[in-house]
Amino acid sequence: MCNARDKHPLCRGCPGIQTPFHDVPLWQEQSERTTMTEERDERAAAARGLMGRCPHCGKGRLFKGYLTIVQECDLCGEPLGLYRAADGPAFFTMTIMLLLLIPMIGFTWAIYRPDPVTLLIVVGVAMTLLTLIILRLVKGAFVGYLWAKHEQDRGA
Repeated sequence: MCNARDKHPLCRGCPGIQTPFHDVPLWQEQSERTTMTEERDERAAAARGLMGRCPHCGKGRLFKGYLTIVQECDLCGEPLGLYRAADGPAFFTMTIMLLLLIPMIGFTWAIYRPDPVTLLIVVGVAMTLLTLIILRLVKGAFVGYLWAKHEQDRGA
C-alpha cells in the first residue's frame, strides 16, 4: 500500500491500482527519475552546437539538411532528436536581426544616400541572407544548450 498520496495524486491509497509512480522508489521525485545526474558543460555544448556538431562528442553532425536535427549522432549514438528547440531559435534570431536592422539602415543611408527603393532592396536582401545564416547557428547553439541542461521533449 502506497503511503505517499501527496506525491501520487492518482494513487488514492493504491488498493490494487498501479500507476507509473510504482516502478521506482517512493522517495524519488519524478524530476529526479527523468533527469540524468552527469554534469554537462553548457558553453562547450553550445559552442559545438553553434558549429553544427554533436554537443556530446563534438565530431558528429547535428543537422540533416538545413535545420532538421538528426535523430541520433552517427558517431557516438547520442539521441539528439529528443531535444526540441521549438520557437526559441526563431525568437533569438529575430531579436538579433532587429537589433542589427536599425544600424544597418542608418549607416547605409548616411554613407551612400541611396534611393529609398534601392535602400529597401539592399537592406531586405542583406537581412534575409543574414537571417538564414544566423538561424542555423542559433538553432545549433540552442540545441547544444538544451542537451547540456537535459531538457528533452517529454511529449504532449
